[in-house]
Amino acid sequence: MQQRDKLWEIERQSGTFLLGVEQGREQGREQGLEQGREQGRRETLVELILALLEVRGIAVDRAAEARLRGCEALVTLQSWARGAREVSDVHALFEEE
Repeated sequence: MQQRDKLWEIERQSGTFLLGVEQGREQGREQGLEQGREQGRRETLVELILALLEVRGIAVDRAAEARLRGCEALVTLQSWARGAREVSDVHALFEEE
């Protein structure tokens, strides 16, 4: 057991181990940034859709707003954003899926 601990300590102090740790951290940061950007795009699209509907005088009930805010798919939100320019009822957005 003691020998294994010593080997582990040597590995931890090696450049290869430290490089691997740093690469792992960098990859984690990049993934986190990308996830943050994607979340930002989703939130922006939801706000755009709600603004378009409001400007056009189309009422958005709680269920429709919850559905918009709960959508995780960018492709779907982009489709709804295009549809928000033309629909006469908020629920018509969801029928076009």
